[in-house]
This record gives sequence, structure tokens and C-alpha cells, in this order.
Amino acid sequence: MALILVAAAGACAQDAREIVRQSVERDQFNSERAKDYTFIQREETRKLNGKNAVTSTESETFDVLMIEGRPYQRLVERNGKPLSVKEQQKEEEKYEKTLRDRKRESPAERNKRLAEVEKERREGRAFLKEVPDAYRFKLVGEQPLEGREVWVIEAEPRTDYKPRSRRGGLLMKFRGKLWISKGDYQWVRAEAEPIDTVSFGLFLARIAKGSKIEFQLMHVNNEVWMPRSIRLRVDARLALLKRFHEEQDIDFREYRKFQTDSRVVSAEEIPRQP
Repeated sequence: MALILVAAAGACAQDAREIVRQSVERDQFNSERAKDYTFIQREETRKLNGKNAVTSTESETFDVLMIEGRPYQRLVERNGKPLSVKEQQKEEEKYEKTLRDRKRESPAERNKRLAEVEKERREGRAFLKEVPDAYRFKLVGEQPLEGREVWVIEAEPRTDYKPRSRRGGLLMKFRGKLWISKGDYQWVRAEAEPIDTVSFGLFLARIAKGSKIEFQLMHVNNEVWMPRSIRLRVDARLALLKRFHEEQDIDFREYRKFQTDSRVVSAEEIPRQP
């Protein structure tokens, strides 16, 4: 009986790892379609004191557009209020300048910029591909989420894992939890928290245990998973002196498909999401 239980536990762990591996493999498919969308992004930051009480709240809302193949954030609200006429004019000037600069790029300049963007994407994909090998996974349940049935999987870093990149080394510092869609193996929700203090840049910045990040996605236009929300709780020190103790909520809405003819498809033209 003991051998049967051990074998069953091993099979379950392997199944969980295979689910994660397939989800990572399909991420590129999702990322390619995500580049075709613009959206509204709202960021709210709450500063906390030593007793976790909120001392100040600030928010900004952006219209995120695509200009020559790269996202551009255009500020449209601050602290829940429209910009003043002067601020609107300033944002319009910044937008027009960016538009002119990117359209005036020489072929060599454009290729260089797009190569940098592609390099960032490649590094991001390489980082994700380390995830299935860097953790011990446990399938802990199933549940409905975002109108889909999902697997719920816990992830603990493997002490014997050898990171393949500098970014990969960060995986050893965090534990996590994943909600993965049964239908298409896409991440629907994820949580991560440090298992100990995490240092960056030769100890210039340190994130303390107890910090947390959560993000949730939604199925848009019946073809792509896009961010719905990101929740951050950070307790950090900069240069070992200045402390940052804050929460941040980032919400995404009004996804619009940006077609190759530079025309943004209206909400009426996009089929309703399931």
C-alpha cells in the first residue's frame, strides 16, 4: 500500500509539471496575438506606514496605444479626474512627438528598435521556459474561474536547480501558485511571494519576505488571454536606507483590436467575450 501511495504521489507531481510545461509552451502563441490589442490601464498606488495603514493614495489612467509596433502610454486621468486643459495639451504634444519620431525612423533605426523589443521577448520566453524545471509542483485542486475549469497548482522552488540565466536565478527566491485553464493550458491566475529577502543590484534594493504579487487574466475576443488585474504588495529598501512599503493595483479594461491598417476596431465590431 505504501508503494502504491508513493507511486500515485509521484504521478500526480509529474502530471502537475506536465500541465505547467504545456502552459509555458503555449505562451508564445498567446503573446503573438496580444500584440494586436490596445487597452485602458489604471494604476493605483497606496503608501502604508509601519502599522499597514494607508497614508496616501494616488492613481493614473492611461490609454495604451500601439505606435509603429510598440506600446505607448497616453495619460488620460489622474486620481480619478480628467486632466486639465494644460495637461491634455502637454500629453497631446508628447504623443505627437512620439508619433513623428517613430515614423521618421530610418529602416536601420526601426530594425534596431524592433530587434531590442524582440530581444526582450526572447529573454522573457527563456525565463518562462525555466519554470517547469525550477519548481516542484503539486496539483491541489480544480475549480471554475473566468468561466473556465482550471487546475490549481502549487509551486515550491527546487533546491537542486541550476538556473540557466540571471533572471532564472530569481525563481529560486519565490514560491507560487497557478490557476491553469483545462481547455487551452493558459494561465488564468498566478500568485508569487518571496521565501526570504530578495536582493537586487549588489544589495542596492531588497524586497522583504511578506511581499506578494498576484495577477489575473481574461479571455478577450475569444482568441487571446490578456491581463485583467495585477496586485502588488511590496516591502522593500533602496540602498539599505529608504523604505518602500506600499500596495499597487493595476487594472486593465476596454481591449480593442488594432489591425494592420492602423484602424482600431470599435467595441461593436468585436464579438462579446464568453
